[in-house]
Amino acid sequence: MPLKRILLTPRLRQPLRHSSTRGLVSFQGPSYSCSHCSPDCLIGQATLVGEERGYDVYVLPGGSCISGILQKGHYEALVGVACGEEIKLAEGLLKKTGLPGQSVPLMKNGCADTKFDIEALKRVL
Repeated sequence: MPLKRILLTPRLRQPLRHSSTRGLVSFQGPSYSCSHCSPDCLIGQATLVGEERGYDVYVLPGGSCISGILQKGHYEALVGVACGEEIKLAEGLLKKTGLPGQSVPLMKNGCADTKFDIEALKRVL
């Protein structure tokens, strides 16, 4: 039986400023759901790659959601895309739970134009 794995990505705030007709994400419980409205969106690309490789994908509004998601999902491995601060917080949680994990750091943090290396994510996945 394959491992039950999880991919956690940040909600990239820039797309949320587009008109409501584009509707990039909607809130679905502890995370957002990607509507795959734009092929150049990093979250859309990450979601597709993660799902193709068997990951449950969560687009998070913040790191505080991780504990609840992990408790509900009974995951065996985790990959997260995050800023340095969130990665440090997640490392503590992973150490505490014993869950193996890897991270892909953001190349640019902030409330607009947040970026990460999609090719680096593919290599990690």
